[in-house]
Parts: sequence; C-alpha cells; structure tokens
Amino acid sequence: MKVDYLTEGQTEVDRAEDLHDLLSSHDGSPLRVLGGGSRQLELPPASKSVRLLRLSGMNRIHRLEAADLTCSVEPGLSRYDLDAALAEKGLQLPCTGGGSLGGLFASGEPSPMTPGAHSPRSLLLGMNCILAEGLEFKSGAKVVKNVAGYDLQKLFVGSRGLLFVATMLHLKLRPLVKHRAHLRRRSLEISRAFEIFTRLRHKPEGVSALCIHREDDGIALYLTMEGRTRSGIASLEKEGFEECKLPTLLGGERQNNNLELIRGQVRVSKVLELLAQLPESVAFSCSGTGQFECQASPDLSDSLLRSTFQLGGQAEIRRAKAERRGLSTAMDPAHQRLSNGLKMALDPGGVLH
Repeated sequence: MKVDYLTEGQTEVDRAEDLHDLLSSHDGSPLRVLGGGSRQLELPPASKSVRLLRLSGMNRIHRLEAADLTCSVEPGLSRYDLDAALAEKGLQLPCTGGGSLGGLFASGEPSPMTPGAHSPRSLLLGMNCILAEGLEFKSGAKVVKNVAGYDLQKLFVGSRGLLFVATMLHLKLRPLVKHRAHLRRRSLEISRAFEIFTRLRHKPEGVSALCIHREDDGIALYLTMEGRTRSGIASLEKEGFEECKLPTLLGGERQNNNLELIRGQVRVSKVLELLAQLPESVAFSCSGTGQFECQASPDLSDSLLRSTFQLGGQAEIRRAKAERRGLSTAMDPAHQRLSNGLKMALDPGGVLH
C-alpha cells in the first residue's frame, strides 16, 4: 500500500473491542481509517500528518443467513472472500466494487447501474459503529424490515471514514441468478448509442448494469443482463450485442499517469451536452444513472469541473497528484452547512481525516 501524504506510523486493529479501547484512550491526534488501503490514491490526501488506523485484520463473517438473504461482516473483510462464501450458498452481494467491504461502502464509488438497480446504499441494512471519542452505537438492523429509528448507517456510504468508524456491516443479499451475461455493442454513432442507452436504462427487468463509453472507433454500450432464462440475452444478441467482460467505468481500467481521473454525476438528459464539450480524443464513460468518469489533462479537468457545475451536476478529481486530488465543483451552500454540521456533531474534535 502506498500513500502520498504525511503519516506518523500505523496501528493495526483486529477486534472491535481493541478499537474501542484505542479510541476511548486516544489523545485526539489525527487518524485516518482504512482497510487494505486500495483506495488511498483516489481520495483527497490527509490535510495534516496522520496515524493510519488499519482495520484489515477485522475480516470475519459473523453471520450468514441464507434464508433471510442477509449477512453481518467486519469492515476489513475483502469483497473477494465474501463473494466466495456467498457463492457456496447460492447468494451474491448485488453491486460492483472491490477491496475491503468497509472501503467499498465508505467510498461511495460509482457503479454502472440502471434506475432501480441495487447500490451500496440500498444494501446496507445496519451497522455497529464507534465515534472517534470511543462511544459505541448501532444503527439500522440485521433484517430487511425494521423500525429501528433513523437510518444513520446511510451516512456511512460516501463518508470516506470521516464521520465514524464501522465495526460491523449488516448487508442485504440476493440469490445468484441462473443466467447472467455481460454484453457490448461497439462502433455506434452518438445519436444511435444514446437512443439505445435511453431505452435500456428504462427496461423494466433484466438489465442490472449499463454504461456508455466513448472509444477510438465510436460510442460503445456495455451492459449486464440477468434473468431466469436466456430470452432477454438472446434478444439483445439479435440487436448486435456480443458477450464481453464485466462492464466497468474508467476507474476500473489502467490509469494513464499523465492524465487525471474525474468522477461526477449529472442528470442523464445532460450527458450529451457534457460530452459535446469534450474533445473526441478524451475517454469518457457514463452509467445508467448519470455517474460519469473522464480521463483528462489538468487543464481539461478544470474545464470539465466548470462545465459540470453549469449543468447542475457535481464532479471531483479522484486520481491525480496529491495537490490536485479532491478538487471539485462548488458545493451547494445548504449541502455544505449540512456536511459541516454532521462532522461537528459526530467528530467534534476533528480526529478523523
């Protein structure tokens, strides 16, 4: 694991009890929480020297209820190990993303979804947590239907570990589908590609992931089709789709070190307008819910941030040199006040960075 910000060593924790003891007696100096550390070069660098608090040793499955389609896991458990255990039971966690489970949910990373498809936010039923001051609390529940008060666990998704520390995640699962295929259709004109893209993102069932890429030879569509039979897959093959690898956004591909990776979100109706403002040589990808990624030079990154803001969206530089990573579109003032208020309420000492 590499980091490009100042650190003062690291502490590895294997049990929730040890984490509680550590935080309860902590002197208030800056900490950064991480699992395996695979996302550290995509997150804004720590603003000051920090001690790394590694939870990779908290990697156990505490409960796996196949009949209830739920499980409870520690945040350091890898996605690979969870998938292997679920496959033995004929189950799956129906969202994309790798690394540790805590990192997957805390990062809020994009997924090539369609409207109504599962996302990390929709799959997190509840959590056991610890505030930076050492106070333990629980949110949500272990089951799908509950009336356990406010869904504070939803704040964890996308929080990047800056609000509180997870010690247990209660997750919603789904049965493995009988038929699944990853399909693509390439070399499309842009108008034709968006016509198909719009139709497929509103398909009532079967399409669980959808993204559109700009490639060297035109626009390409990638999707994941699932179902009890192959009929849906066969119908798309008749339209010119062919089987391929799992569709990803650009973050899943090899990053060009001379370019920056920008991630953002706009309304799908604005994607064409945003794409029109980028040179044809720029790699661009957008999911069925308007989450986009783009690889661009620093100058073009700045222009893209401005364009995204003007279109009512938001974007952030996710892979770049440390001094550039984390630059983003302006946050709505109300959103900024809410964000600051949550940080002050949950981590008033500013321990988590």
